[in-house]
Amino acid sequence: MFKGGIQATDDAAAALSKVLKPGMVVSLVGGLGAGKTTLVAALAASLKSEHPVSSPTFTVIHEVPTPTLMLCHIDAYRCSARDVLNLGLDDYRNDGYVLLIEWLEMFADAGPLPDITVTLTEDNNDPDVRTITITEHGDLS
Repeated sequence: MFKGGIQATDDAAAALSKVLKPGMVVSLVGGLGAGKTTLVAALAASLKSEHPVSSPTFTVIHEVPTPTLMLCHIDAYRCSARDVLNLGLDDYRNDGYVLLIEWLEMFADAGPLPDITVTLTEDNNDPDVRTITITEHGDLS
């Protein structure tokens, strides 16, 4: 668990970068403005990406190349279950992308099962403080 401001986000991203492998699915859980895209940007920076990271709210998918992994940042907030099924997520996984999916929990029946869930919770007393929990599902070795 990581708690704090931007340094905690950077630390969580660095820890996450050490366990990611091609084809993994990471569910990013948190309310609007919780810092999910900030975490993806910190992850990309941790993996030495020179590609800018922005929210894929309206485009749904952003690909983020890094020297070691290809990241696919997906914001499914505006998607229906049918939309999620038609995004070609299996193709991305088969091509070795790490899928970082916001709002996957809304599509438990339509989306892929996560290998890792990252939960971002805002502090009620300080809007700049987050608690970030990384939960691995199954054997990731």
